[in-house]
Amino acid sequence: MDKRVLIIEDDDDLSELLFVILDDSGCETLLIHESNYKQTLIEYKPTVILLDYWMDEIDGDMICADLKNDERTRHIPIILVSAVPELDHKALKCGADAWISKPFDIASLEVTAFEWIKYANQQTAEAEENLQVLRKVA
Repeated sequence: MDKRVLIIEDDDDLSELLFVILDDSGCETLLIHESNYKQTLIEYKPTVILLDYWMDEIDGDMICADLKNDERTRHIPIILVSAVPELDHKALKCGADAWISKPFDIASLEVTAFEWIKYANQQTAEAEENLQVLRKVA
C-alpha cells in the first residue's frame, strides 16, 4: 500500500510532530512550507495531504481549492488541520475531504490519515483495473 503523506504546515514544531507521528506509523512523509506546494506535490505524488488552515503566505483553504480545481491533483485526499472555529464548514467550502481540529488526539490523527490512505489506494487500484479493461477492449 502506498503511504506517502505530504504535510503543508508553517509551524516547525507542529510539522515535526506530525512527521514523527506518521513516520512512526509507517508512512513516507515529506514536510514543506506553503510557498512551494504545487511543484513539490506534482513531483512527490502524495497519497494524502495534511494541510494547515492558517499559514503566513497563503491560507490552507486557498491551497485546497487550488488543488481540488486542478485535474492533476483533485484526486488526492486533503485533510485540513487547524484550530480555526467552524473548521468543518470551512473544510467543506474549500473542498477538503476531511478535517482534524487542533488540539488533536494522536490516535484520531492516525485513524483519519490511514482511512484516507486506504481510500486513495482503493481508488488507484480501481482506476488501474478500469484502464486494463479499456486496453483489452481497444
